[in-house]
Parts: sequence; structure tokens; C-alpha cells
Amino acid sequence: AKFRAAALFPYVSFSMTFEELGNLAVPIFVPRHHSKHVYDPPLYTASKLSFISHFSRLSNFETFTRALVVHFDSLADLFAKLAPAQDARIAALRHTMAARVAASRRER
Repeated sequence: AKFRAAALFPYVSFSMTFEELGNLAVPIFVPRHHSKHVYDPPLYTASKLSFISHFSRLSNFETFTRALVVHFDSLADLFAKLAPAQDARIAALRHTMAARVAASRRER
């Protein structure tokens, strides 16, 4: 992939973009705080309380549990993590991601 990294601001609990970036070994940066994720309420939520209950489980979503996803606290933190001084760290992350993708393909 030609991209050095990708910052995702999730709006659904599952995204093919998230999966494809991972399979391309593009380092993924996601906001750490739940308030920075913009989710529409599921159709089955009948009340605000059920909506809150559903999304109280955000920490179990892939963007929080997947290995090698980098979390940031603010845009300043994101920019610091993507600064040119971090090139070696990002390259190492990409290399590790590529190795894991290759290993999972061999297991299939």
C-alpha cells in the first residue's frame, strides 16, 4: 500500500475499510475516547437508555481489541504519533502487521 498510515473515526461497529487497511498492513490509528466515535443508533434501540447500553460495550469492538491498532487521545497526539521522527516506529508496525497477515493467510 502507498499510504504510510490511516486515521479512522469509526461510525459503524464494523467497517470493511478497517479490515482492508489491516490486510494491506497499513497502520491504523483510532481515537481512544468513545466520544470521538460517531455511531448511529441501531434500529432495534427503542430508547435512549437502550442506545447507551448498546454502546457501553464499545471497548469490545474491533477498533479497541484488535492487536496493532494504535489509539490516540487528540489530534495533537495523532500528529505526534505520525511525525517524521516516528518513521522507524511506523515502519516496524507495518512490518509486524504484514508478517501477521502473511501468517494468517498460510493458516487458511
